[in-house]
Amino acid sequence: MAAYNLHAFGSVVTTGHLFQNPMFDDPNAAMGVLVAPSLTVLLAITVLPVRGLFWLSPVMVLSFHGLWITWRDPKRRAAALPATIVIAAYFAFNISYVTWHGGWCLGPRF
Repeated sequence: MAAYNLHAFGSVVTTGHLFQNPMFDDPNAAMGVLVAPSLTVLLAITVLPVRGLFWLSPVMVLSFHGLWITWRDPKRRAAALPATIVIAAYFAFNISYVTWHGGWCLGPRF
């Protein structure tokens, strides 16, 4: 990777992040890309047309019912905890990302 970075960007410690479109970078955001979570963005990436996960794939709503059933079963609760954490982290990251919209993409960015 160091050889690639040296060849592509002129330094072994420089990455492509420094050369990205300024639209995808916010100097006031953590690491240039993370801001405070937004309920508006959560709504946009879940239920609204164009980028809403449940708008584009309504069957995904059933996954929450399945997760609830898994939580209620004591034998499967150990599997439900990491699944819930991953889902929560996924949504937390997406609603905190500066360019959550993904430019011209259809559907949620990540």
